Amino acid sequence: AAVAIGGALAAEDPVAARGGEWENKIALGASLSSGNADSAGATGRVVLEKPFGRTLSRLALDGGYEERRLRESETGRRYDERTAGNAKFSANLKRRFEGWYAFTAGSGLHDSMADVRYRFMETGGVGTFLAYGPGMRFSVEAGPAFIQEALGGDGGDAFSGVRAAQRLDWKPEESGFKLWQSVEGIADGEDRGRALLSAEIGVEAPLSGGFSLVVKAGIDHDTDPADGAEGTDSKLGAMLALSF
Repeated sequence: AAVAIGGALAAEDPVAARGGEWENKIALGASLSSGNADSAGATGRVVLEKPFGRTLSRLALDGGYEERRLRESETGRRYDERTAGNAKFSANLKRRFEGWYAFTAGSGLHDSMADVRYRFMETGGVGTFLAYGPGMRFSVEAGPAFIQEALGGDGGDAFSGVRAAQRLDWKPEESGFKLWQSVEGIADGEDRGRALLSAEIGVEAPLSGGFSLVVKAGIDHDTDPADGAEGTDSKLGAMLALSF
């Protein structure tokens, strides 16, 4: 199966077919959150992609802000009416081979809602395509990961472990809608109870003039959050995106 998928990808490689051109996207919209902040807010994203043959480089910047409501959580943490936000930068370099690929990636996160002062991740590894068809890619990947973080008022901490991820992209027609779904998990190599988990599902529908409508839902879970913070955050967002 891997050989057949590899041959099909080699014959119709969407990365190589782009001819080295930049493919960029900027999106702005609104979101509803539950967890460490139960409120509405604004969200935005910038994505820059460029292929080099069968190698794809990708840079992304995500951010958002929300007005915290005055309430007291089950953990006893009290929220006041103030603006809180998050920002995440990520970079990914992926090289495709016959039916599999190698990758390296890094990211940096600040999330005042979950009381994450900073979280940096470095990872790399290999992945493979479990399914391939017209407009569809289903892949899994895994590799080692190294995390450096500071939560709440604690000092910095670091741990190494294993990262595994899965992603599905489905676009039945070139000019039609796109559906995607992804799951990612990072487990501490020494503390079996420590893990970071995230999942996302979304759809993008083209409009006109390079614009599209993006609707997505996501959830993040930290088994060992900052003191007083909740471990699970969920978010629903809608954005207007422009590709250029």
